Order: sequence, then C-alpha cells, then structure tokens
Amino acid sequence: MLHRIATTLLFTTLFSVSIACGSCPKKTVESAASSQTPTPLPATHEESVALLVQTLKLDLIYERAIQIVLNEQMKANPQLSQIKDVMDEFLRKYMGWDAIRPEFFKMYMEAFTKAEIDEMIVFYQTPTGQKAARISPKLMEKGGEVGRLMVQEHLPELQQMIAEKMKRNANQ
Repeated sequence: MLHRIATTLLFTTLFSVSIACGSCPKKTVESAASSQTPTPLPATHEESVALLVQTLKLDLIYERAIQIVLNEQMKANPQLSQIKDVMDEFLRKYMGWDAIRPEFFKMYMEAFTKAEIDEMIVFYQTPTGQKAARISPKLMEKGGEVGRLMVQEHLPELQQMIAEKMKRNANQ
C-alpha cells in the first residue's frame, strides 16, 4: 500500500512541479526578479540560456517548487512521512536542478533561437520584465485554482459520465 502511495506521490510531484512556483513564498518569487544591472549578452546560445536562468533565478525557484510539492504531499498523505527522506533523496537525484539542467537547456535551445532568448533576457532585466517574473507564478496559481474550482463544481457530472461509460463497457 505504501509503495502505491509513494508511486502516486512521485507522479503527482512530476505533474505538479511545473506549476508549483505559484505556491512559492512571495519572498522567493520576488527574489527571482530582483533589481539587476543589465548584463552584456553572451556569445553562445547555451550561454544565453544560462544568463536567462540566472536573471530569473529559475534554478532556485525550481528547487523550491520541488520542496513545496513534496511538503504538500506529506500533508495530504501523512502516512508517507516515514519515507519523506527517501522521496526527497530520489526527487533531488532525478528531478533536482542539477539533474534536469541539461534537458532544460536543451528544451529552451530547441524552442527559442539565441536571438529570442537574448530578447527575453533584455525584457526580464527591465522593470516590467521584473514585474512579470514576480507576478506570473501568482497568476498561474490563480489560474490553476480557477480550473480546480471549475472541475470541483462539475465533479458530479464527471462521476456520472464515468459511471455511464463503465456500465456500457460492462454490458459489452
């Protein structure tokens, strides 16, 4: 039973970490867009991604998001507290910034040209860019809450649809 719960926790963490920054304490998110002196643009594509990460402090935000998700799952499933250290070690090993950094850089380099990343750097070094970096996670959190409430409001409809589908499958 604990194995199944731990596996569920892992998949939930994988799914949730991308939006968990919206749950980051304001201090952490605000520090991502702290006042910075514009930095000269790098020569290479990879260096530009590194500067974007540094400008937004994405590595710190990402690490904090993992901890928030893990802590929330421990609250939701207190029986997992006995394996929290194992889950923490596993998540740090396979989902920590050091583990995902190469794939993160690759993803950004495939999605954006160097010029586009450089434009993002320039933007995020402006006061408006800093504000966007500071409030975007909160807006994502609010958007997620709106979606959760909509699903919750219509959950009986989903349950009925599932029951009908199961009944049809049973009759076939």
